[in-house]
Amino acid sequence: MGAVRFSTSVSVMFRELPVLERFAAALAAGFSGVEIQNLAEADPRAMAEAAKAAGVAVVLINVGMGDFPAGGAGLAGVPGQEAAFRGAFAQALEAATLLGASNIHIGPSRVPAGTTRDACLAVYSANLKAAVAMAEGHSARLLIEPINPVDNPTILLRDIPQAIELIAEVGSGRIGLMFDIYHAAMNGLDLPKAFHQAEPWVSHIQFADAPGRHEPGTGRIDFPAIFGAVAASSYSGWLGAEYLPSRPTVETFGWLAETGPHSAAQIREVGMSQSSREPSSTRPRFGSRTSADEVVAGRNLSGKTIVVTGANTGIGEQAARALASAGARVIFACRN
Repeated sequence: MGAVRFSTSVSVMFRELPVLERFAAALAAGFSGVEIQNLAEADPRAMAEAAKAAGVAVVLINVGMGDFPAGGAGLAGVPGQEAAFRGAFAQALEAATLLGASNIHIGPSRVPAGTTRDACLAVYSANLKAAVAMAEGHSARLLIEPINPVDNPTILLRDIPQAIELIAEVGSGRIGLMFDIYHAAMNGLDLPKAFHQAEPWVSHIQFADAPGRHEPGTGRIDFPAIFGAVAASSYSGWLGAEYLPSRPTVETFGWLAETGPHSAAQIREVGMSQSSREPSSTRPRFGSRTSADEVVAGRNLSGKTIVVTGANTGIGEQAARALASAGARVIFACRN
């Protein structure tokens, strides 16, 4: 079982605030890692300073996508845009160094009218190989992400097997799969089964509910099932909230146990329905003097999936170990 840490996007979430204030807001909400999908929103040096001041890790950045956000073809797999892609990737590498980012998302592209899918895939593959060469000596992993064709009919990478095949074709251990729960759901997949099959290639996970791409609880995804599958696996990376908040961002974290005081950690059972979960005031709370016996006392935890959250990592780890020893599957979401 891996220790799963939740991160959050400061590009698509917390947009009620200026970009440089979102890093501290993410920490205040209980996240110790952040993702940056849009490097152009601010000077990367200023974002690096904001992340350092807030005490959050930058776990992912995106390569510039050209006109993709506006509905265009983008860069990564578009014939004739090879130089533009490689220039954008060079900028992302520089930003990753400044930010200490552990993952670089290559970015999506669409098949332009009058161009074949095969021609675009050939360009995408060549660009991936070029990116691997350019990243020599850099510690960040490179990620590719299949995107569902329901929302994007002309998207180039549209399913997980296609992405895995491309990773094998490039033949570099530097490239990993971005497993996006939202896109997998929109493709009609059995999420725990799809994750289990893809796990050897998965380097990062993102999520939003489907349909709608809002916070968990607004759509039809069974998050206890997929979070449980991740918690039971050997995956030890980040699980990134990348959704479009349906209301102010800070009001959308009902899916995550509230972060307690700096001297406490909290748990909640993922397997319960939303309506039957304990209110925050009655959730078990474990302070610095709480023993493992007190954590698990009177609890039948075999087969349960538990989220551990809190502001103190050491205390959270203590609670997580006690829960795991009692047979629980643990999702670790404490901040440093």
